[in-house]
Amino acid sequence: MLFLLDGAGVPSKASFIQLTPNSYSLVPPTGAITAPSGDVTITAGSAINFGTSTSASRYSWVFPGGTPATSTAQNPGNVTFGGPGTYTISLTVIDATGNSDPSPPTRTITVLPTSPDFSITVGPVAREVVPGGLATYTVTVTPLSGFTGTVNLSVGSESGFPTGITSGGFSPASISTGGSSTLTMQTSTFTVPYALSLTITGTSGTISHTASTTLLVNLAPPAGLTANAGDAQVSLSWPASVGANGYHVKRAKIDGGPYETFACPSGTSVVDSGLVNGTTYYYTVSAAYTGGPDAGGESANSLQASATPQGGTASPPASPTGLNTRSNKPGTINLQWVQSPTPGVTSNGVYRRAMNGGIYPASPTYTINATTSFRDSQVLRGVSYCYEVTAINASGQSGPSNESCTKTK
Repeated sequence: MLFLLDGAGVPSKASFIQLTPNSYSLVPPTGAITAPSGDVTITAGSAINFGTSTSASRYSWVFPGGTPATSTAQNPGNVTFGGPGTYTISLTVIDATGNSDPSPPTRTITVLPTSPDFSITVGPVAREVVPGGLATYTVTVTPLSGFTGTVNLSVGSESGFPTGITSGGFSPASISTGGSSTLTMQTSTFTVPYALSLTITGTSGTISHTASTTLLVNLAPPAGLTANAGDAQVSLSWPASVGANGYHVKRAKIDGGPYETFACPSGTSVVDSGLVNGTTYYYTVSAAYTGGPDAGGESANSLQASATPQGGTASPPASPTGLNTRSNKPGTINLQWVQSPTPGVTSNGVYRRAMNGGIYPASPTYTINATTSFRDSQVLRGVSYCYEVTAINASGQSGPSNESCTKTK
């Protein structure tokens, strides 16, 4: 009922107005697949009847692997599936205002071959290792349509295996009727970072099927990062990571980061200079490798190290790098290295051990004036020795260089 008031405030006669609700609905429809009532397994070439009791303005059926592939009928009827596989059928219902079911119902249709066959799967989809590590995969063979044969397994890659990656084989090498086998892939300590796609093939007579997975060879993060504070500088050193041809050294003023990369050396030490005395700096380092289109990458960060530069103090030098040894003459071994980048190095410590079971002494085997080469003539012929070199300044001794081993003539 509606009243209108005139200028004197006197109401008019009452009028009745009928209000019609808006037919637009904000609630989306919900569909249901009536036929079939659940998931179905059939043989190739068979048909399944599809339909719904849901009332809607429009219907959208999708039949992957089926004929027809789609339908807009409420009850499409028989759909034929010609090829083996697993297919997910969906129904979307749409109301008069254009709303559609946000969660369309589905049915899973498993189509088996008409003659004995098998399927093959491999897991996981990828494995990650560092150089020298092993990766294992589980290969599963499932018999279909009464298959009782033996499936022989093999593994390969489109371009073959790169240097340092080999197959350790399957255990067992074949599977009878059905079951699982373990594939082992091996890497060597000199394997470069790589993303290798693996194809596992199962063969039984004239029947052959494949499955794919990936082997990811990543660099191991450097271990044992050390940070030694000096006057407005910090000397950093770390052991080499197998396979790395460079490093990303990162700094932060907050414990735990975020870090910023400030140096990318090829060696295993660097001096961070121009710092503010009394400020604590936090460091981490990652290993890097640059290779071809399928090789290259960066490791995770090392554990964090920190140091606080102080005025009037000096720090031990960074480690020498690039140590190389060789025996050119009987009873002698020649050493060469790249000197520590830290200014003020006065001498080098040469450490020697027997390769088979020997350990390095607590003090240098030889202490020599700062240089980049040395000849050790106090060795036995035909024996293998390993060496490390340190740098020494007024504040102390650096960590060791990389290790290098050789056998005397």
